[in-house]
Amino acid sequence: MKFRYLFFILLLARITLFAEERGVTMISPEPDNFPYAERAADPALTAKPLSSDELLLRIRLNRLHKIAGYSTLAAGLLTGLTAPLGDDGFIHPSLGVTTASLSAVTLGLGYAAHRGEGKSGIMSPADKIHALLGIAGGAMMVAAPFAAPSDSHVILGGTGLAFMGIAVGWELVY
Repeated sequence: MKFRYLFFILLLARITLFAEERGVTMISPEPDNFPYAERAADPALTAKPLSSDELLLRIRLNRLHKIAGYSTLAAGLLTGLTAPLGDDGFIHPSLGVTTASLSAVTLGLGYAAHRGEGKSGIMSPADKIHALLGIAGGAMMVAAPFAAPSDSHVILGGTGLAFMGIAVGWELVY
């Protein structure tokens, strides 16, 4: 069991290094790396132009959203790996509640960072797909602990993790 933890921690570290080798940064220090930052400040594209303070706040919220999303995926993987095989353990339920909480935080930060972008037209179709998959997966992961002693618990948790994983992958690729 301990070998699985070490394996996935090393795997996550390798994925991070692979992404950095390819120039994909998970947290960028430059504020201009915020998606559509120049369009968000353009009064022709938004009903109300964003002030520089609000734009910086949204950039920071977007970074926190990314960190929370990656953390949710890592916690979800660990939760699935520690699923008890017929016995009631302590680690799996604790990780499940942590994953559901991180999922809720990720959804909240995503909303705070990107509120109003869909209505103002600065959200691309790829971002809409990311948002829909993330919301669906996050909602399933939040609901999974409430269905704990049934088969729907496994389905909600696994499908939610898959949807959130696809949403993150989609955001990295597109």
